[in-house]
Formats: sequence, structure tokens, C-alpha cells
Amino acid sequence: MQVTRQQLAQLMGISAGHIMRLVGEGMPAAVAAGGGRGRPALFDAVACLGWQREQLAAHVGNGSARDEYLRTLTLRAALDVAVRRGELVSQAQVDRDAAGVAVTVRARLRGVPAAIVTQVVRDQPERRAEVQGLMLGAIDEALRELARLGHGKGSENNDTGADSPTAAGRVLRGTQSRPRRRTR
Repeated sequence: MQVTRQQLAQLMGISAGHIMRLVGEGMPAAVAAGGGRGRPALFDAVACLGWQREQLAAHVGNGSARDEYLRTLTLRAALDVAVRRGELVSQAQVDRDAAGVAVTVRARLRGVPAAIVTQVVRDQPERRAEVQGLMLGAIDEALRELARLGHGKGSENNDTGADSPTAAGRVLRGTQSRPRRRTR
């Protein structure tokens, strides 16, 4: 991923002026037209962050607060690069996608009894509502159990009625937006 000097400085958590000093110390740089005065215009962010990590590893080891700070900056920069490349998605996006899947699965499961009750109770139309109710009850109980498992504890909102949001949707709704690795 090619970035400007200012973008690289932001990723590395240092000033733009410090970038040129690091190039002088051996940090890789991709020379491209437009840099001016012999300065590289574009930098390979992945290569530069890898070089920074190697430099930190060579100078870090006593467990000081500064060392931890530098490790954190490097990790943050690597995460920012991964987000820009589309390798990571936010927790909020994962939650939205999972909630959408949960809503679809719930709707499909709750539609099963109506679809098959006429086939199962062909000769007894008066029992169709009873059989459909029993099947819906079993499906709703399974959905409540899945919601409890999703919470890792008992679910306080187990309403799975037709007009209510899904229990699984409530389980998956989040407010944080920390990045998660995208699976392919």
C-alpha cells in the first residue's frame, strides 16, 4: 500500500519530519515522481511498518512504559493499514451483518410450521392450528436457547413474537466499533 509521507507519519505515530530521518537510517522508501528535492514521494506502508517493528524489537526489551507505548503505536499502525486494505471490518459491521442473518434465520424457521402443517395434518383441518402452535412453540424455545447461548448467560429479553425484534438481534447489537479480522 503506497502512502504519502504525512500518511506514513500518522500510521507510525511520529512527525512527518521524522520520516526522512528514518529513511536516512535505512527505512525502505519507494521513490516516485513528485517528491521534490530527492525525497521519496510515496512509501510502502507495509514495508515501513515492518522495518519499524524490527527496529523496535532490536531496541526494546526492558519492559519500560515507552517500549509498551511504541509497541502499541506499531500495532495501531498495522491495524490502520489493514483497515485501509479492507482486511478488517468494524465490530459494528460484524454486528449488523450477524443481526441480519439472525433475523433471516428466525423468519425462515418460524415459517416452517405454516408451510408443512397442511401436509402433516391433511385429514384433520381442525388440528392444524394446534399442530402449528406446538411447532412454533418448539421453534421459539430453540431460538430463546440460542439467544441465551449468544449472551453467554440467561437472556432477559426472550420475546420472539411476530411483532417483536428477534432475541438473537438483541444479542448481536453492539456499540463498539473495534476492528475484527474479515474471514474469506
